[in-house]
Amino acid sequence: MKRNNRVLNVFLALVMVVSLTSGMTMTAFAEEDQASSNVNTETVTPSTDTLFKVDKIVGTSASSIDSLFDENQMASREVGPRLSSVTLAYKDGKLVLRGILTYDSEVIDLVSSGDLYKNEKTDNAATYGNLILGDMSDFDNIHFVQLRIDKDKSCIRIILQTKDTKELMQFEAPIDNSIFDALYHSQKNKLRGTALEEKIIELYSVAGNLIDKDSSTGEDESISPAVSTSGIQPVAASYNGWTKLIADLNKNGSATLGNYSNIDTSMFKGNGWKHDNTWGNTPYSFVSYSKPNGTGEYLTQFALVDIVTQSYAGTGDKWNASM
Repeated sequence: MKRNNRVLNVFLALVMVVSLTSGMTMTAFAEEDQASSNVNTETVTPSTDTLFKVDKIVGTSASSIDSLFDENQMASREVGPRLSSVTLAYKDGKLVLRGILTYDSEVIDLVSSGDLYKNEKTDNAATYGNLILGDMSDFDNIHFVQLRIDKDKSCIRIILQTKDTKELMQFEAPIDNSIFDALYHSQKNKLRGTALEEKIIELYSVAGNLIDKDSSTGEDESISPAVSTSGIQPVAASYNGWTKLIADLNKNGSATLGNYSNIDTSMFKGNGWKHDNTWGNTPYSFVSYSKPNGTGEYLTQFALVDIVTQSYAGTGDKWNASM
């Protein structure tokens, strides 16, 4: 009597959050921001309450994050929602955002405050020193999805969601890096270590902060190195390609997908689950789950599993295994 079973031996089961940005896309977005907002900023010192003022920001709106981060949304920016008389301050240990929100026929006074968290160096943080996030309170009929100050893009991003219709609104405005530096280096995080890492990921993920966020995916988010791509087209993937990418991420803390000729970059883009399975000479399964997190930016979790084939043969209660 003989039977064959396939036994899964987990070789690499890594869950990573991968940030992909398209340089061309983000440059175009920044230029549009300059044209759509009037910013009056001054270099801030740690003792200054008001960080910066924005006279007007014209944003975009959509019913889903896929549509919100679509590049075509830029075309409708002039008729989108508006934030006016905006001020961002840091007072009594809190970020404080004020302004006037106008969308559809609604005019709402925006008053929101929350704790500040910066991505400082931790054991698992390969990228740090370039991001400030606010855990902001809701106001009126508005849920505060994200407040993000990004040094690499020299901008502040605000994402809001209406509680009744679940409509999303995004606003971006340029911010001087001297303001970022003064705030980053003058304030301390309330959390440390793993707790801080988890908080940064929680606030960084747009999809994870929506009112009706998807809770059925079984996601286990964690801090990880960054992967970047710019205009890379999908190619045939291989086991060696995936293992080299993961090894480089663990060693260097970042990787550029254009340097790899045998991975499928589409696995790190889009929305939802993707699979790359093979039963060839080196059987493996590569699984990824992605969510849009900005224009040309995605958060991706992935796992690589090595599949070992074993044969079992025997009679009665005696069985022998062979590879």
